[in-house]
Amino acid sequence: MIQSKAVEGAERMKEEYRSRGFTVTSAEEIDTGVLIVPEKIVVSINAPTTIEKEGRTQSFNEFEFELESKMYDLLMIATSIIDYESTYGDSEISFYTQYYPNLIIHKNKLGDGSTIYKLRDVTGDDEFTFASRSLAWPGGYGTE
Repeated sequence: MIQSKAVEGAERMKEEYRSRGFTVTSAEEIDTGVLIVPEKIVVSINAPTTIEKEGRTQSFNEFEFELESKMYDLLMIATSIIDYESTYGDSEISFYTQYYPNLIIHKNKLGDGSTIYKLRDVTGDDEFTFASRSLAWPGGYGTE
């Protein structure tokens, strides 16, 4: 998804410069990288581009931008839930919502033993959905 958006953005940028009378040359291949770090998502787009107008030339190799995001926190909470479930079985989500007051967790247990979690940070638009299968208890341990 990010690769296609990066290509689309690079094409729009080239068209914008061409409409202003620039000559634009660029590499055919565009590489992207994404880092999810605390408080932000960093997107790097490696799209070597040269623009020229009236004998003046300028070259760019990499474009980078940052988006404010709580996705890192949501991923760490999801990891914690999965770790808990793989060790102890079904997790209790009220502990997470007490510790993280900006967190909303929707937990949907399915009939096949899997659980769908939807984590959302109320201070922004960040949301992460994942599925988990709890620790499989052997027969005779009070499971149905």
